[in-house]
Amino acid sequence: MSDSVTIQSWEDLNRSLVEAMKMERLGTIVILSLIFLVAAFNLAAALSLISIQKIKEVGILKAMGAPIESIQKIIIRMGFNRAGKGAICGFILGILLTLVQNQFGLIPIPSDIYFIDALPMVLFPKDLYTVIFISFMFILLASFIAGRKLAHTQIKDALQWAK
Repeated sequence: MSDSVTIQSWEDLNRSLVEAMKMERLGTIVILSLIFLVAAFNLAAALSLISIQKIKEVGILKAMGAPIESIQKIIIRMGFNRAGKGAICGFILGILLTLVQNQFGLIPIPSDIYFIDALPMVLFPKDLYTVIFISFMFILLASFIAGRKLAHTQIKDALQWAK
């Protein structure tokens, strides 16, 4: 090849488009993380309310000598049981909706502008694993916070407050 020939990829030719797509992806990740964070706080609040309703039972467990770690594990398991089911159902529903969109094209786009009739969707395994990991980390964090708060309740306070 001679020195006068330059080869450029589509990414070189459309650098601003590639940068815009990267920023869009980053924005999507930030928004989804905020949604996960709100869901985690909702889970912590729900577990705290359940804990308040069960404070008498926790007081009895502590009076019988149950270790703090055991009480925390109960609350964490309860959180995983409730929120884990929701996360798994949401994950499966998201995959199914993506497959349905690709098969039937439920979200149409103007074909005269984009040269396709419907919005194509692609599932990347790395993204799926990341979503699962982040959601379960938030579930663990929210459950741990609620369990720690309840487990450190004093026996006399738990039994008096529950009357």
